[in-house]
Amino acid sequence: NLPIMVTGGGLRGGHHHRFERTGRDGRPLCDLYVSILQKLGVETDRFSTSSANLNHLVG
Repeated sequence: NLPIMVTGGGLRGGHHHRFERTGRDGRPLCDLYVSILQKLGVETDRFSTSSANLNHLVG
């Protein structure tokens, strides 16, 4: 387990998200990294084993 807290005004607050390779959500943590990179202005749609971004979490 790797607890990560993401703070700032660009994300919807008050939510807990779980990222696993398999299981309930099946979303890899790399998807979160792609979204963070995109918010920082990096033009990419992949990071390691990412399958998508999580821009739906961005407010």
